[in-house]
This record gives sequence, C-alpha cells and structure tokens, in this order.
Amino acid sequence: MKRLFFFIIFFFSTASVAEAQWALVFPNFVPPIQHSNKSGGIFYTNGMLWACGGSNVPPIILYSSNDSGNTWISHSINFPNYSSVGSIDFFDKLHGVITVRSTVGVTNDGGQTWNFPSPNTSFYDATIIGNVNNIIGTRWGQIMRSVDGGNSWSFISTTNGSSSLVVSKRGTIFVGNNPVLMSTDYGNTWTPRKGSYDLDSYSSAIGHQCNDSTIYVASEDFSGNGQPSSTGKGYGQFKASTDGGDSFFDIVTKPVGYISGAVTTSKHAAFCPTLNDGIYRTTDKGKTWTSIGGPPVQNDCRSIAAINDTILFVIDSLGNLWKTTNCGGYPIKAPPPEYPFVQG
Repeated sequence: MKRLFFFIIFFFSTASVAEAQWALVFPNFVPPIQHSNKSGGIFYTNGMLWACGGSNVPPIILYSSNDSGNTWISHSINFPNYSSVGSIDFFDKLHGVITVRSTVGVTNDGGQTWNFPSPNTSFYDATIIGNVNNIIGTRWGQIMRSVDGGNSWSFISTTNGSSSLVVSKRGTIFVGNNPVLMSTDYGNTWTPRKGSYDLDSYSSAIGHQCNDSTIYVASEDFSGNGQPSSTGKGYGQFKASTDGGDSFFDIVTKPVGYISGAVTTSKHAAFCPTLNDGIYRTTDKGKTWTSIGGPPVQNDCRSIAAINDTILFVIDSLGNLWKTTNCGGYPIKAPPPEYPFVQG
C-alpha cells in the first residue's frame, strides 16, 4: 500500500545559529532509530531518498522521495524473518538492493516490489555494480558476490571484521578494514591496500568527484549496553584516506558515546554526525573540520544523507526527520580544488 505525504516545515528554536538552520520537516517520521540490531536510516542513491525506522516487526515501512524530500511515498513490505534494514542502493532508477539482517532483497521496478531470493543470507551492505545482476555484499568478516541477481552467492574473501563498503565514481570498490580490499573490475579480482582502520566501523563513504579516491570512515566503538565495544579501541574516530586506502589519518577522535558511526559525502564535503553535539563537516579531505549543528542521532545507524553540498537530511534517535538547505548555516562559499586521483 502506498500513501503520498505532504508536510509543513517546523523550525527548531535554539540559541545556536547553526542549529536554527535545521528544520523539523516531519515529526515521528519513522519508528525511533535504535542500536544496530534494530537499525534504520536514510539513504540517497541514484537521485532518490529512501528512509526507514528501527522496527524489527514486519511489515516494515520504507519511505521514498524523488523530489529532494518535498513529498514522500510509503511502501509497506513484508520482509522475511528479522527485518532490520542496513543499507539501500540503486544501480539505476529501476534496479536496487536492500540489505536486511536476515536477508537481502532486490527490486526491478524502482522499489514498487521487492524480491528476497536468498532468505537466509544476512548482509550489512550491498551494491549493484557493472550490470543489474552483479551484486557485491558484505557480512561480518566476509565479502560475498552474486552474478545472478541475488539468487545464489559465492564467498570472495574475509575482511577481518568490518562490513563497510564504498564505490567510487569510477566504479572502484573498497571493502573491509585490515587490510582494505580494492576491486577495479566489479568484483572479479581484489587487491589488498596498505591501510587499515578499526574493525568496529559500521559506515564509510567516498568522495563524489570523478578523480577522487578519498575514503571516510566512522567508528563509534560503542556496544548496545552503552559500554565500549570489546573489539574496539575505547574511543570513537572519524578517519580519512586520500590515497585509496593505503593509509588513514584521524580527523576527529572522541570518547566512546560521542561519534555516532554514520558518515556521508557530497561533492565537496564529508559529514559525520555525533550522538548529541551536532554534525562534523570537512571540506578539505579531513585536514580541518567544522561543527554545523543538527539533531541528536543514535549510534551504529546510518542516519544522515546529503543531496548536495547544502541540502542534508537527518533522522534523529526519536524518528523525527530534519532538513537543512544551507548546510546548517555554514554553506560552502567556494568549492575547493580537485585533487589528483591516487590509486597506488
């Protein structure tokens, strides 16, 4: 069943100039976003926004928007088994893939209907690349691949933990954490890079410029009971690599319970939300950062999406949808110069 939603913009009153630039556009948009085992989030892929909440009781409601969040359509979907959405990615306007903790789903009609050909295949991340039948998926410690649209899967490699996956504008895939693995031929072959990062890194993103191989990684190092993860370092980090994963450097390092673990990019910036202290933005590939305000979010959830350098959407921990049209009151005045593509 589908419903078209129109909504009024409410402005969030605060003494902070940055936070005043964030508008509450849809109260109670989705069920409250919860820790990773009941996660949800918001995703911008192939010109479409997709959002979902933290419910793990089917049917789960997905929302989509093709007009930068002005109107939304709801999609009620009966996911098999455990229905915790981890990622949504579209190859084109029709063909997409969704990862759920107990399965992976594909659509051939722009998300009108979803098929779950492998109900017992659990994934955190997936992307369709090269052609509509070639899907690369990640699960905890493994890279998997399907060449038949998700009907069957083959094991590719281990990743020593991290499930994050990013694809550059040139089609280069980066997966894993120690070492980072790279494929330049849509997953046929993989090359280890020299760099590594904390294995409790749920989200990563890559620069949007065609000659850009800057990888951003967020690690909150946070467990479900509010204590440091047993697999992490005891602090959260926002890291970057400007050489295609051969080395990583720290952008921001904070105590456990500060960084949310989400990260997204626009053409000239990268954004990393915190749990209660707004969103960090970098426009110089991690050399410096600025806080642009924003609502509190939940950890281990992909709760931020960037339409472009100025328009951002965030789902807070209560399931409310927020939007800024001027980058939180800190618009990028002039795009920085493009950097040469470095692949090693």
